[in-house]
Amino acid sequence: MVVKFDDTPLPTLSNNWDKKSEQYAQGLTVFRSDQCPYIDDAVKTVVDTAKKLGIESRVVELKTCEDVRIKQMIIRYAFAWLILVVAAIINGAIREGVYKNHLGELRAHQVSTLTGIILFGVIVWGLSRLWPLASAKQAWTVGCIWLAMTIAFEFLSGTKW
Repeated sequence: MVVKFDDTPLPTLSNNWDKKSEQYAQGLTVFRSDQCPYIDDAVKTVVDTAKKLGIESRVVELKTCEDVRIKQMIIRYAFAWLILVVAAIINGAIREGVYKNHLGELRAHQVSTLTGIILFGVIVWGLSRLWPLASAKQAWTVGCIWLAMTIAFEFLSGTKW
């Protein structure tokens, strides 16, 4: 809601909020945090008024900066894990198709391990520049998610140990 005082353009939200807001298309969504001592009263008033007017409402509680960032970070790094899987598959395909017959099984696996480590290192370094993690807690969260996804992938794909 905006009150215009002259012919200036309407304010807009940055970072593609039109698309982001689609998940909140129905009713009223209030994002709140405890930054102001009057926020509880204000949110209660807004939600009560919406209820009286028959408008569906929801309150999204943001307790910390971390709460705001964690959801987005998890989605990004879960997607990034898929990039690592593709890189591992390509690395293995190159090993099998290009140098395994020339080097033999053992040496080919050793070379492939080295190239895989370098490839993963470059990808993770790029991700850390593209989507920096804000804390050690986030780094541990990403590591645990990647570990769980890798274990699930290994068991669900039928990999023989």
